[in-house]
Amino acid sequence: MTDRSEQTPTRSQTSRRALVKGAAWATPAAAMAFAAPAFAASPTRNYRMRASHYYQRWCNTSTPSMRLTNQVPVGTSPLGFTVVNDKKSDGTISEPTTITIQSLTYVVGIPEVYINSSNYENPFVFQNGTGANWQLQSSTRQHMNGQYYRVYTFTFIGPKTSSSVADNTTTRPTSWPNSAFDANLRYNSRMCSYPSYQIWGGYTATMTAANGGTVKTDTLPPQWVTMK
Repeated sequence: MTDRSEQTPTRSQTSRRALVKGAAWATPAAAMAFAAPAFAASPTRNYRMRASHYYQRWCNTSTPSMRLTNQVPVGTSPLGFTVVNDKKSDGTISEPTTITIQSLTYVVGIPEVYINSSNYENPFVFQNGTGANWQLQSSTRQHMNGQYYRVYTFTFIGPKTSSSVADNTTTRPTSWPNSAFDANLRYNSRMCSYPSYQIWGGYTATMTAANGGTVKTDTLPPQWVTMK
């Protein structure tokens, strides 16, 4: 007959075994707790839309004209628009990634008195094939800045995906493909009756980055620009 006291642990033996077992399970949990902050410290990636727009009128010629375009170089702004690699939250530069456009519009508001009345709905004559890049979405009449304006909203046709590019303070960053806008205005004789004028214009956009970064798109929103 086997002595049962050899198979049944005493109370002191049970306590020691339970402690040893508990300690064995506690070690990996402690290691994970120390490792977690390394993942939380990953810097946030940031990207920024850069764009240009330019208005110009010629009144000291035999054939006055007015041009609306994003193809005139101003400083280091890109021709058209683009998305550049901006600084991460830790101060380093974000790596290039694929950017996708959910929506992108270019808004232009022109004093109604400048436009030929027979062309109120669409007074634009596109140059250099750039009319293939933008589609006129709407034309509205709004009272702004003490007079009536015709406000035109263009939607960017595409491509809707491209890579972010390097930013540079001394040279112009690479433009987004097919982003050029270059059009002359069908005007009337009153366009040159004023020494200066104001145009309402700019971009509104929603974009996402393939690597989960943040794309800042409020860099050139619709605003007043005084032209002479």
